[in-house]
Formats: sequence, structure tokens, C-alpha cells
Amino acid sequence: MKCDKCGTDNNNGNKFCTNCGKELPSEIQLQKNICESCGSENELTNNYCVACGEKLKAPNNVKNEHAKHTYQHKQKSNKWKNKNEFHSLPVKNKKRSQSTIGRKPLIVAIGVLVISLASVAVLNKWLNKGEKNIYPTESKSSNPVVEAKVLEIASKFVCSCGSCGEQSLESCKCARAIEERQFVRDYLERKDKPEDIIVALADRYGYLKAEYAKEFKVDNSKTWSSTKLHPL
Repeated sequence: MKCDKCGTDNNNGNKFCTNCGKELPSEIQLQKNICESCGSENELTNNYCVACGEKLKAPNNVKNEHAKHTYQHKQKSNKWKNKNEFHSLPVKNKKRSQSTIGRKPLIVAIGVLVISLASVAVLNKWLNKGEKNIYPTESKSSNPVVEAKVLEIASKFVCSCGSCGEQSLESCKCARAIEERQFVRDYLERKDKPEDIIVALADRYGYLKAEYAKEFKVDNSKTWSSTKLHPL
């Protein structure tokens, strides 16, 4: 006999549940509906007591049967609900697949665009890095007089790098030219005389234009002319 409180199966002869201690219905109670008001026996189908007319409570076995039918009904409803969902599932999947297929070209296009932009950014960074190495930034003086003197002195020299096409030092943009102009700039900011700076620059880098060699008493090995080069 199953306890209607905790659901534990008990022996038919048990009066109380072995698990929760609730009083179990007797065999008579299972076959008859006992009126709680007067104790009279009634048929299970009676709604009111035949002795006192009080409304009867559904006996345990009737409750159990009712619960059983309710459960079966719910299970049947769920079965039909699941069946309907199962039949409608391919249609939903089909629509979802069609929607996904429709979005694929857009996703691919966006992906290609992102990759292209990233590639361009990397390429620009690499090119800028290369340009920075070829043409480093020149730290010019804030004093315009100093900068004018730097260009004046540099105009008397040719860049000594040997790879920039022998440009005049005041206009060449290669790293060696910037280094040489900075050399001149540092001496000017120390208040050295321009003629001393020219000699010092010629001694260190050479390539003083030949027409200025006699004026500043620079050795011919440190000069440059269009017909003959004199390396350092």
C-alpha cells in the first residue's frame, strides 16, 4: 500500500507508514468512502453521506485515481505538444538556414574589408618606419639666426655619405647630412666662430667644396670637386 503523503510502499497489513508515520487507510476505507462527520460507509461514487447528508471528501484511492488520470492527461498533452514542435522544427531550421545563407556574403565582405584595412595599416607602419630610418627627424634650433648660419655653412659642403648622389649638404635629407648639420648646430650654439666650425667639419667629414679650400686653409684631401672625389 502506497502512502499518500510520502509515496512510500508499505505492506498491506501496515496501519502506519514506515517512512513518515502517517496513518494508512484500511481495506474498508479503500473500498468505501467513510463519512468524517458520522462515520457511515458510503459508496465511492457518493458525493454526500447517505446517513447525515454531509459532503464527502474523496477517499485516498479516488484521489490517487484522479491524480493518475490527471498525470496521464498531461503526459498525453505534452506528447502532442512535443510532436507538433517536432514537425514544425524543420521549417524553423529551414528558415534559419536560409537567413544564415543570406548573411554569409555580407559576413565575408566585412571580413575581407577588415583584413584589407589591417593590411594597409601594417604596410603604412612598415613604410613609415623605413622612411624614418632613411630620413630621421632633425632637431632644429628655435633660434632662426642659428638655423640660417647652419644652412650657410652647410652650403659650402657636399654630403659625405657617398650614396645620396653627392647633394649639397644644406639640402640633402639623408641621415649623414642631418648628422653633419647637427655637428654645425652644436658648435654654433657653443658660440664658436663659423670659420672654425668649417675647418672642424672638414677635418671630421671632409667634402668641403674645392672653391673654399684656400679661403679656410683646408687640405685638398678633405675637399670635393665635380671632377675628383677625396674620401675621408
